Amino acid sequence: MGKQEERNLFDRLELLKREISHLGNRLNSLNDQRESAIRKKREVSGQIIALIKTIKSAKTNRDELTKQVRNSKERRREINDEIGRKIEEAKKLNEEKRKIMQKYNIQGNPEYIKEEIEKLEYKIETEAYPYREEKKVMDIIKEKKKQYEEAKKVSDVFEKMHILNREIERLRRKCDDAHKKVQTRAGTSQEKHEEMIETSGEIDELRVKEKEHQDRIDGFDKEMDQINEDLGKRLLEMNEISPKVGAVREETKAKRESTAQGILESKRRAVEEKLAKGEKLTTEDLIAMQGMR
Repeated sequence: MGKQEERNLFDRLELLKREISHLGNRLNSLNDQRESAIRKKREVSGQIIALIKTIKSAKTNRDELTKQVRNSKERRREINDEIGRKIEEAKKLNEEKRKIMQKYNIQGNPEYIKEEIEKLEYKIETEAYPYREEKKVMDIIKEKKKQYEEAKKVSDVFEKMHILNREIERLRRKCDDAHKKVQTRAGTSQEKHEEMIETSGEIDELRVKEKEHQDRIDGFDKEMDQINEDLGKRLLEMNEISPKVGAVREETKAKRESTAQGILESKRRAVEEKLAKGEKLTTEDLIAMQGMR
């Protein structure tokens, strides 16, 4: 192998070492960045999972509230239907009362007439009326009692109407209560629905970030694969060159040692000749003699 070839071989080996070192450093740097991206992606993924759980919980609550609203509306409709039936019944009773009062020429509620009779009787018992005035009052009481007996014919109707009106009022209160429940639950259900929409928007934004982190990870993987491929090629080439470089170095070392030995042998012979001739030895000769020992 010529000198130029040897030089090229050594230069190539040094270049490979520098490139391998550079690629190794780049690989470590990319791996650190990749691990950082993975941690960030896991953090975002964890947030997405937590928000999905929130949406599921909100959906369960919303669905339950929607069911309750539907049931409350159905109950309200049933109560309204019942109120309607009671009102129709009250109309019939009122018509029945009107016909009876018209038939018997009854004026007012029988209970009111009874109260008037009791008040007049109490006055007669507790107050001292002149005879003529007392007789007039007694005549009025008599007439009132006659009216009361006629009015009692509709007393049952009045009582039924009174009970019916109370029942209608009770049903209206129940209907109002059912309506309030519908409004309250419908409002809460709408809040849950809006919360789900807002949370879904947050999830969409986080998924964009998650994809960005994944894209970075994929980019690091691709670059690291290429570096590993390049690193493998250079290591393979270095493994092929190293034995050749080693052989050249051994050969060079052997040549240097052979040359040094030849020089030493030549100096030894020169010193021996000087000694044989009795010539004076120089400092260099003395150093050469020490090297021969």
